[in-house]
Amino acid sequence: MKNTTIKGCVFGMAAILFSSSSIAASPEWNHSQLSTDPYGQGSNGQRWASFAGASNDISLNLPYAECGIGGHQSPIAINLNTSTQTTNPGSGYTGDTNPPARLAKVSSPLKFQYVEDTTLAIYNSGHAVQVNMPTTYTGNLLVGNDAYPLVQFHFHTPSEHMIITEQGATKQYAGELHFVHQRTDGKIVVLAVFLDDTGAETKEVSNTLNKILPNVSTSAGITETPSGQLNPMALLPKGKTTVFTYAGSLTTPPCSEGVNWYVLSEPIHVSPNVIVTLQSYYNNGNRITQNTLGRVVETHKGTANNSYFHDYD
Repeated sequence: MKNTTIKGCVFGMAAILFSSSSIAASPEWNHSQLSTDPYGQGSNGQRWASFAGASNDISLNLPYAECGIGGHQSPIAINLNTSTQTTNPGSGYTGDTNPPARLAKVSSPLKFQYVEDTTLAIYNSGHAVQVNMPTTYTGNLLVGNDAYPLVQFHFHTPSEHMIITEQGATKQYAGELHFVHQRTDGKIVVLAVFLDDTGAETKEVSNTLNKILPNVSTSAGITETPSGQLNPMALLPKGKTTVFTYAGSLTTPPCSEGVNWYVLSEPIHVSPNVIVTLQSYYNNGNRITQNTLGRVVETHKGTANNSYFHDYD
């Protein structure tokens, strides 16, 4: 991780750091409260973890105690096996209760309503490569009848969420992309898309990432505003996908709970060079998986006839 100086006033979410101008008020994370590695989560992500045995400095300092004592923390391992899992695959903690994901009884369809914008604000948050949307941006995520404006999106390497497969194996992707949405009443929804570096990168993904990655400042807290236009829709997987949803939290201090997560099963494919470039800014930029503590992940099956299906014009 680079030795950088934070120059902006930022706070976190899902390793998600918002600009104060576009997100409702929240306690600001005071970096100086950490004794070592002040801009990171520790070499293995444990600094902001909430399980036994973690080296969790931040939980000792109010108002960030929820990072260490919260019961609905993110990210988690999504359990697709038929048996309840007791071992947290990220930490190795053996006292967890992670029940199998279940098919949702009532589905709130997602509709992706992102639009192209010509105002590029590419931000080095101090934890992630991030793109901030202007206050005039009209794109949103529709959950049922509720619209959540897109505020920003950012990248993590490796992925924050893990998948426990039907066979019981654990899968962690090379990276994860978070689309962060917030309504004026403060309600937050995050859409997570995995980054897979083992397949062919599509032209749409390549063109979009080439507008972002070459324009990231090497200094934290700095926003670059190159010319051009960008449509976040290009960074969604094509075709049908299953959606996993659960109640979670921000994954950087203050780790506030009450965040609704929607994780897409289908990844987007990126080149290995994309992952290398992201790691050159922040390697191990993922919070370690948190204990599920009995929370149930609901599964929403996508088909070509509903709003989980996405394709390009």
